[in-house]
Amino acid sequence: MKKIILTLVLMSAFISVIFAGTVQGYVTDFETGDPIYNAKVHFTTNDGQHICFDAYTDENGFYSMDILNETYNGRALKAREYRVTLIEDIEIEEGITVIDFELIPTSGAKNMLKIMNTNSIQNR
Repeated sequence: MKKIILTLVLMSAFISVIFAGTVQGYVTDFETGDPIYNAKVHFTTNDGQHICFDAYTDENGFYSMDILNETYNGRALKAREYRVTLIEDIEIEEGITVIDFELIPTSGAKNMLKIMNTNSIQNR
């Protein structure tokens, strides 16, 4: 029984490596171009399964994560300081997909949504 469980775990890990890509990019201030530290980047499948992946930016505004090959909606946010930015229908494939987000400062307003088009996506 232990061998069967171990085999299933190893097969699952192997399959997820085969069907995984990397998504990475920068989160910057829309007005100044400055990097945003500790912004949350969140990817959710848009097929109703609600598979989610999260990462936080470093001091350079950079994030990177391994993610399953799927179609996602991507969001970047930094609560209270910036509005949420959304990019829809992102196709993740093998290799590296670069997705950069620009966040608009809230200036005390509610955390509203900015939608970017998919022209900011680069597959490598």
